[in-house]
Amino acid sequence: MTLSLLMLLAAFIPALVWLFLFLHEDIHPEPKHLVFYVFSVGALVTLPVLGSQILFQTVSGLLDNGNILFLVGLVVIEETFKFFAGYFAVHKNKEFDEPQDAMIYMIAIGLGFATVENLLTVATQVFPYNTASMISATETITLRFIGATLLHTLTGGILGYFWAKGIINKKVFEYVAGGLIAAIAVHGSFNFLIHMFQDTNVLYPTIFLVGVAFFVLQDFEKLKEIEDAGIGFK
Repeated sequence: MTLSLLMLLAAFIPALVWLFLFLHEDIHPEPKHLVFYVFSVGALVTLPVLGSQILFQTVSGLLDNGNILFLVGLVVIEETFKFFAGYFAVHKNKEFDEPQDAMIYMIAIGLGFATVENLLTVATQVFPYNTASMISATETITLRFIGATLLHTLTGGILGYFWAKGIINKKVFEYVAGGLIAAIAVHGSFNFLIHMFQDTNVLYPTIFLVGVAFFVLQDFEKLKEIEDAGIGFK
């Protein structure tokens, strides 16, 4: 039982590692309590997301996981809820005053969301306790570190980047719409690759995310340059 609980705690590790790495990218670190708050909001938004996805399945009748419209619909729900969760959590906060802040807080939202997914996935494997379940849970945590958790990190970063650009250019709706399309495209592509290669090779989805990570890090650098130029939100 003790080992099972430790494995559940270990389910937090992938999100905490990615959060630490991206917080390190922020040239003006955000208050830790606010980052934790936004992370918690990301975790809580899993509840309305799940409810909306169940409603979508029921109303649409698309109950086949292999149906492309089903997969896209679930992704649209996730990314839309994640953005608005981040928006309402920080957009009026006085600390939300620099371009990079949008990426940091949207990444925190994504990682809070991913952590709940990780916990639920691991929980189905570690009870009842046995050696095989511990091995399975360890493999799951490792795969989700370079898979689903990184995915939510990157889509959060994408949403944050477009949100920041929208604020700077005073065209929030247009840029956020573009960011949602980009995040949905990345998320949907990852899900498609997982669906296609889950039984043969997880290398392809991983390579895909590494490629996306390169562009997200470039986005961080672009916003750094904007901040260095003295451009903020307020």
